[in-house]
Amino acid sequence: MQGQGCGWYRISTGEAVVGTVGRKKIRIEYTALGDSVNVAERLQGKAGPGEILLNSEAYEKIQKKEHPEISRRNIRFTPLQPMMLKGKEKPVLIYKVE
Repeated sequence: MQGQGCGWYRISTGEAVVGTVGRKKIRIEYTALGDSVNVAERLQGKAGPGEILLNSEAYEKIQKKEHPEISRRNIRFTPLQPMMLKGKEKPVLIYKVE
């Protein structure tokens, strides 16, 4: 990623509700709501510059080859120590893309 601005990347798999929220005369936004969205946001806070973190559900889908466009690229993942995330009662399993 040299020469480009490094961002914080996070991937979370799960159900979410997406659509427009708001009132026409005030403000309308397209947004996503749900636990998977919240987990992704929390992972962003844990990721360092240029890091890609994903939750265990996303990791498992890749390992099961549910996303062949990703799994055939030979991307390596490192499991991290389970992390406590805001709004979760138990530590969440997290993986880092190498």
